[in-house]
Amino acid sequence: MGALLAVASVLAAVVGVWLAATGLQPEPSTPDIRGTYLEDGRPIADFQLVDQNGEPFTAVGLNDHWTVLTFGYTRSEAATPNTLGLLHSARELLTRVHLAQRLEIALITVDPGHDDPRELSRFLADYPAAFHGLTGEPARIRELAASVGVRYSERAGEPGSYTIQPRQALLVVNPDGELTALLMPPLHPELIAQDLHTLMQHHRGSLVDYLLQR
Repeated sequence: MGALLAVASVLAAVVGVWLAATGLQPEPSTPDIRGTYLEDGRPIADFQLVDQNGEPFTAVGLNDHWTVLTFGYTRSEAATPNTLGLLHSARELLTRVHLAQRLEIALITVDPGHDDPRELSRFLADYPAAFHGLTGEPARIRELAASVGVRYSERAGEPGSYTIQPRQALLVVNPDGELTALLMPPLHPELIAQDLHTLMQHHRGSLVDYLLQR
């Protein structure tokens, strides 16, 4: 028992020194973000889609890094391009604190009849490799959308135009593949980056706590 206490003391000291060295303070039990934080995370329904390269993309592809999911479509005149632009700028801001490499973006199309892998590849051509475009069978996309609380429908009398609710929502998935936060408009790159930074630090702090308690 004494040896275990000694090891725990050493680990606590190491963590304390690390926190001091990085200028970080222990995170509160609930991270202070502008969106909705899901305390214990929400499992995401298993899914099977394909990316812009025609490669399979499943729920396993969400593990071991942070992912922001957003639903949209390439024929959107403003909402989808604007959202991706904001996410690109936010990710660039995270390079300043060496966190961009831990973040990936996934655009899930609600218009799979038009947005095949080739179209998604064209649409994402100017974005980094960390940006994925996902398409697949309409039923599979609707199942995934329903599992994360997203609804969409084609606008009456406007073929190829869709209403998506919640509009421009950013669904943040942690490295365990769980939905952990929902960020809503109005969106700004600096605020998105700040919220993602807060979530990442909170998750890392929770992991340290877990290891110390084992």
